[in-house]
Amino acid sequence: MVDKTLEELEQEIADKKEQERRNSEAYAKAKAESETREMSVIAQDTNKTLQTKLNSRLATHIDTDDMVTAKIEETANKLVEKGLKVQEKKVESDLKTAEKEERKAEFELSEDQYRAFGQDTAPKKVWQQKLIECGYDFWFIITYFVCFLTLAPFYIFLKIIKNQKGVLKFVAIAVGIVLLLTILGAITYWILKITGAVH
Repeated sequence: MVDKTLEELEQEIADKKEQERRNSEAYAKAKAESETREMSVIAQDTNKTLQTKLNSRLATHIDTDDMVTAKIEETANKLVEKGLKVQEKKVESDLKTAEKEERKAEFELSEDQYRAFGQDTAPKKVWQQKLIECGYDFWFIITYFVCFLTLAPFYIFLKIIKNQKGVLKFVAIAVGIVLLLTILGAITYWILKITGAVH
């Protein structure tokens, strides 16, 4: 390795100083251009710049002032409380709507039962619904026996008579009338005997 001469070392130092001077000038130029641009923006919209500075100061003030922080906390708590109350009311409203829809569906499933007992909607309480079902079942049994002895025979005989022709149709009508009169007479006699009108 060859040692550098004094002249070469001086030249190298001079080159480094020249490079540093150029870098320094470039930095100064860039800094000047940046400041000029910032001044241009400020000159164009001073309100925006002032607002930015003001917002920055306000944020610092809010973070450092305990009284302001306490007020903000209090306001935030009130807002959260209000929001929760609104949501709670909304949920209650949705639940009531769902309950009404459920009762409406229940009413539509058993409309005859509820209407028979003067209800326009299904009752809220389950025991009331069960009571109406029991009452409806009771009257169904009574109606069944009444129809069994009165309407059902008419219906069955009429169905049979419709399918017959000629003499068979006449015989079916005659037997039906005799049988019906016999049943009605027996029921009437039984009722009169129970009431004591006939001995």
